Amino acid sequence: MSQLIALVATAVMVDGVRTVIQPGQPLPELSEPAAAELVQTGAASADAAADAQAEAAEAKPAAKAKSKA
Repeated sequence: MSQLIALVATAVMVDGVRTVIQPGQPLPELSEPAAAELVQTGAASADAAADAQAEAAEAKPAAKAKSKA
């Protein structure tokens, strides 16, 4: 599953310590069932912005190569 972003304050265990992830912050790596539950309940969302940013970064070298040709 792609990186999840908290949509509400979400308490998770990180290295054995209860940590509250604030809305808009990435959640740590979670089990598939836990991640699916957070998405289903609307507490988290897949980070589409990061995916789009990664695609744009991959496209930049190709665009520069075209402009130099």
